[in-house]
Amino acid sequence: MADRAWERSRDAEMRAPAFKQVRYERILEAALEILQDQEYEQIKVDDVARHAEMAKATLYRYFASKDQVYAVVLRRWAERELQRAVTSAEPGEVHACARAVIGAYERQPQFFRLELLLSTSTEREVRAEMSALSARTRQLYARGFAACGVSSPYDAAVTLQALMRSFLTGVIIHEMPLSTAHRRITRFIDLCTAPESLTRTRPARSAEPPPRPAEDEKRSSAKQARRDLIVRVATEALAEQPYEQIHVSQIAQRAQMAPGTLYRHFPSKDHLYAIVIREWFRTSRFLLPFDDLAPSERVRARTSAALETFEAQPQFFLLNLLLYSAPDPAVHDVLAEVASHAECLLAQDFHAAGVTDSYDASVMLMAILHSLAQAALTYDTSFPEVHRIADAFIALTTTASRPGPTAP
Repeated sequence: MADRAWERSRDAEMRAPAFKQVRYERILEAALEILQDQEYEQIKVDDVARHAEMAKATLYRYFASKDQVYAVVLRRWAERELQRAVTSAEPGEVHACARAVIGAYERQPQFFRLELLLSTSTEREVRAEMSALSARTRQLYARGFAACGVSSPYDAAVTLQALMRSFLTGVIIHEMPLSTAHRRITRFIDLCTAPESLTRTRPARSAEPPPRPAEDEKRSSAKQARRDLIVRVATEALAEQPYEQIHVSQIAQRAQMAPGTLYRHFPSKDHLYAIVIREWFRTSRFLLPFDDLAPSERVRARTSAALETFEAQPQFFLLNLLLYSAPDPAVHDVLAEVASHAECLLAQDFHAAGVTDSYDASVMLMAILHSLAQAALTYDTSFPEVHRIADAFIALTTTASRPGPTAP
């Protein structure tokens, strides 16, 4: 009798809110500890449950998936770091705040990689956590810009957030020098808070594009025809189904060749689809000359062409983002060629419009387009909003570069 009474008491305790909260916190602590030692992709729900000293079924009563567990872990970590950034900077010190955020991710890059992975999740709970984190970050930046007297602090915050995401990807994933990220972030903040200083002190920079990789050596017509066929079939497959569901054997079958033959042309599926992305880019309206437009309007026209393409063919755009995390260096080389071509075209337009540091301006604009277009396709941002933010950046950049009136 006493044993049954104890069991009933224990059951009631376990159902109590306080007990549930303890277990909830234990799961999050266990997940955080494991993330310090393992890559996210290698972590299993069983590992988290074992580390939290509970059954996997018990863990699933609190979280529907591993992604949901780590979305909460990420949000809590980021909120702590954001709070530290705020307390370490004076009001309106957007530069110091941005540097603190970059430093936090640089010290613990596993959290930024986690953020990149979770940003593509389709789970409602995960998206809610990521949206909450994004909103909190925007709020922080907007307050800083407002304290500096920026007329549109929200737009500036959205743009800074997009730039931070892109440049952190460069630093943490692609080994961009940290100094380059800081320089470009500083330039944008200066554009918003003190554009006149840029016009007076920064010399115009050549819009000469960085050297493009040499084209592949000419192949025999038969070999090139097979490559073209494979790329065409792969492109058709992507238009019909998600990338993750496409198999090389399926492409080979549709191209009427053995998988081994396909692999002689493309060493991996990722490499094949990097070429698909390159060919997709080469047929886009983004590459039109727009010679009949003024330089600043050429930037706007090119930007609109890019966003219209992203919206019309989202599977190609999202695949481009996905392939940036591929381990194959050859994939990165192809994507870098595409990015370089796009940035150089915009740099030439910015340079013609008299923009100082035109190549930096083009890199920043591409970062804004990529980050916000992804948000439009996966979250609640709309493409008209992306157009508006991009247009505001173009106006800010080109206006800041115009010479002021000559003193009498």
